[in-house]
Amino acid sequence: TFKGTNTGARFSPDGRRIAMTLSGTGNSELYTANLEGKNLRRLTNNKSLEASPSWSPDGSRLVYTSDAPGRPQLFEISSNGGAARRLPTNLSGYCSEPAWNPVRSNLIAFTAAVAGGFQIALYDSATGKSAFVTEVADAAVEPAWLNDGRHLIFTQRQGGRTRLMLLDTINKTVKALHNPNFGDASSASFVY
Repeated sequence: TFKGTNTGARFSPDGRRIAMTLSGTGNSELYTANLEGKNLRRLTNNKSLEASPSWSPDGSRLVYTSDAPGRPQLFEISSNGGAARRLPTNLSGYCSEPAWNPVRSNLIAFTAAVAGGFQIALYDSATGKSAFVTEVADAAVEPAWLNDGRHLIFTQRQGGRTRLMLLDTINKTVKALHNPNFGDASSASFVY
């Protein structure tokens, strides 16, 4: 019930806090609050737009999307606030929708623009490198980790339709989670 847009809410791993994007100050900023929406803490304060927060497995940090560099890129910040740091994905001029791996804290999945479409990529903080993990037709967007830290669910957009897909990030196999006759499905979220 905050003023403006209230989007992108994500529970912390311990289930005690929520990270969210609120626009009551005029542009989208990153906040945390307790489960009742109290103890609101503003984490970012700038003229850029922030979105899509995702918690680190230990709940100490958040990764999110910001257009501070001019186009969407990934940033990391303490879940208690402080200075933000841009992640050196070095893969695309457009990186968004980050999802922190719940098991391997060095891995962050994200959506990246490539060759007129979008694909899912992984950023590895241990090596400082990124790599694409999908090569599907049209677009792969909205990654969401399963609790094994190996598989992702993502949305494939193809021919005006959307479908949920399962990706094994180790061997790069992709399988549809439902028949196209089921209809469109997107924006998966996994509850641990």
